[in-house]
Amino acid sequence: LVPANYTWMFCSESNDRYDYLHSRSVPNAFKADSDVSCNKLIKSSVSKDVVKGVKFRFCLTNSVGSCCISIHLNANTHKDMTPNLLCFQQKPQYQPQLQMIQMTGPSDNDYIYINFKDFEYDRKWEFPRENLELGKELGSGAFGMVVQATAYGIKKPGVSQKVAVKMLKEKHQTMEKEALMSELKMLTHIGHHANIVNLLGACTDSGPVYLIFQYCCHGDLLNYLKNNCERYHKSVTDEMPQVRQVSISVLPFVYLLNYSLQSWCDPESFETPDEQTEDLEALTFDDLLSFAFQVARGMEFLSSKNCIHRDLAARNVLVTNGRQVKIGDFGLARDIDNDSNYVVRGNVRLPVKWMAPESIFQGMYTMKSDVWAYGILLWEIFSLGVTPYPGIKVDHMFYSMIERGFKMECPYYANETVYGMMCKCWALDPANRPSFSKLVSFLCDLLTDREENVGLYLC
Repeated sequence: LVPANYTWMFCSESNDRYDYLHSRSVPNAFKADSDVSCNKLIKSSVSKDVVKGVKFRFCLTNSVGSCCISIHLNANTHKDMTPNLLCFQQKPQYQPQLQMIQMTGPSDNDYIYINFKDFEYDRKWEFPRENLELGKELGSGAFGMVVQATAYGIKKPGVSQKVAVKMLKEKHQTMEKEALMSELKMLTHIGHHANIVNLLGACTDSGPVYLIFQYCCHGDLLNYLKNNCERYHKSVTDEMPQVRQVSISVLPFVYLLNYSLQSWCDPESFETPDEQTEDLEALTFDDLLSFAFQVARGMEFLSSKNCIHRDLAARNVLVTNGRQVKIGDFGLARDIDNDSNYVVRGNVRLPVKWMAPESIFQGMYTMKSDVWAYGILLWEIFSLGVTPYPGIKVDHMFYSMIERGFKMECPYYANETVYGMMCKCWALDPANRPSFSKLVSFLCDLLTDREENVGLYLC
């Protein structure tokens, strides 16, 4: 943090400390500042005729601390004086990617993040710590980890369920614990949806804070696509013997539509079997459309709750039985320092290849920047897990290309209709990108048409 105002002042010689009451402004002082790669550079100068025999004290103060140095100039000083002030940089702290916003004006950019710190925690979510048996680690990052666990009675008395537990590392700051508690309160406020990794409970009493989530047995969508790419068939008619056994990839969509409607009324329908079932069916184009549809439904729900995700990507979507996909936020358990998808920009690591131009260059995140990321996620799905912008290094040339409106070519497994939808998501002007509701409607029509065509063919 850099002081907003800085001024040359004459100070009382009797006191080494700066005393505003016994000081006066230096005339004809010049100042300039600039931002370079998120680093603030301040230059300020004053006439040498004014400073002969004056002792200077340079101080920098921000929320983390302060530092001062003293330099004495006499009449014979000719060299440039460049004091080195310490730059205080606060240690990065845990913050969930998923955030709820409150609009403050008519523009999509007029919003503030809602701070749930002072919200009351609803005790109905509290789960007895002694009924939770922690298991193997699923992921670990700079701030925390996610482990597999067994929760006894979290759904029904006497019934155990496999769950995923999100927690901070043993050595953590108080502010990080507060951030995790704020995330817990936000999640209880958002509620459940079929295509979100839903919160099941939490342990906050007498020990570390645990957030208990649904367990998704097939892992993240990125690796699921990569691991199943060899079993891809463009359509179910490519493997007619299996079709006769009604193992048609398009059929789950009928279930999916009914399921989505039912799930609003029946909380039990959010729960999926936690035991992994073997997934031996071929992966088809209709499966890819179904993944895209489900993610759009999840994001439509989050948008309706005024939530923005800020890191929507195949690695943050999880797969469970029945090829149902759920959007999650497990950045806490990701080692971004060793993940090539997160690139250093300024003093932070960001998933630049998934970020909208306004997020990269202006630090603005909105629902429409999530739509841009969704377009990149579509490209991941229909390339079966290829890293976006293949062969292109993230450097000044990449940033220049994005600013000029560069778009990736159609991925190998997409058709022109799907690619056209991706390109709409990548409109440079956020206002020209479709809403998630429009994307849901578009994909629903697309899947319904394909289902009818396949049904007619099979008859």
